[in-house]
Amino acid sequence: MLQAKEKLKPLGVHTAVGHLQKFNKWKEIPFLRDNKGMVPPFIISVGSRARVLQSPFTLGMKSHSFIDDAAKQKFSIADYGRVCICIGTAEHKGLLFPLMVAESQMGCPAAQINMKELLYHARPEGYKIRGEWRPSSGVHVIRAGTCGGVNSHKRTSPVMEIGDIAIAAESIGSVGALLQSSFGMLNFTGIPMPQEAKANFPARFTEDGQYLSTFPSADMGTALVSGARELGAKFACGTNFTKDSLYAEMGEDDFAALRDRYNVISTEMEQIAIDALAYEFTKEGIPVHSGLVSAVIGAIPGKSFPETEEEHKAAAKAEEHAVILAKNALGETALRETASMMF
Repeated sequence: MLQAKEKLKPLGVHTAVGHLQKFNKWKEIPFLRDNKGMVPPFIISVGSRARVLQSPFTLGMKSHSFIDDAAKQKFSIADYGRVCICIGTAEHKGLLFPLMVAESQMGCPAAQINMKELLYHARPEGYKIRGEWRPSSGVHVIRAGTCGGVNSHKRTSPVMEIGDIAIAAESIGSVGALLQSSFGMLNFTGIPMPQEAKANFPARFTEDGQYLSTFPSADMGTALVSGARELGAKFACGTNFTKDSLYAEMGEDDFAALRDRYNVISTEMEQIAIDALAYEFTKEGIPVHSGLVSAVIGAIPGKSFPETEEEHKAAAKAEEHAVILAKNALGETALRETASMMF
């Protein structure tokens, strides 16, 4: 474990958890003080600080602490970090389990930096809450975000609309952050992949070689689909497309071609980085299971952004549903892990 941790050690310190560990200040911080300064193995990754701040109310947490605020109040602004982190106790089917909701910020580079540090400081074997131990067989992280729905001109498959939920069975895309970090090359354009690097690359390629391809945990996907059915949400399960640039909006025909060729139903900006981190940690012996559930807040072809009051309400409701589905899927995992330890 120590050798694995050394290989996975993040560059720099960017979160309050990292600062508290570095200076051994975690003993005065709620939740961390009972867990050697580490964070829970059940994690929801969201894009913005606003979603983290709202999460205790959306998810009905029994108790919670904003770790970045606690670090600033106890020590100094230097311990605040750059991201918002909430740790608390959530309930699922009568089981209280530890949950962290953390801000990844926008894009694969930010997600790679911030989530790697938090995964590094996660406690994979389990977590203590209210004096009770909740076991885990690894770290479980679900991205609960927003996306653009992707449709086909053919209208022969389900149409993605504002307010829908998209669950990823695969993510494809072109992500410079992943290529640069994997190959150690600032200029990777047109350079053949070194064989050694290719063998350890945390992503595959689509069959036609056009895009990177990563897969979430099958268990996470199954739990998200089951949860969406229980919630009665309108959802689809298919391929997600991760892109680096918010402004990389192609024409409608190009998006429709992605739907026709790869069954792309959503496009967002972080998941390939999170899937790749899960692969890297698992490869070193620290199991990390990833998943993606997204609220559709625009559709291409269709309507890129909500305009009417009804559309804005539908988008907001879907964002709430995405976070709830992530919590429920992690709760199912915690329930299964706890039950397995009883026999």
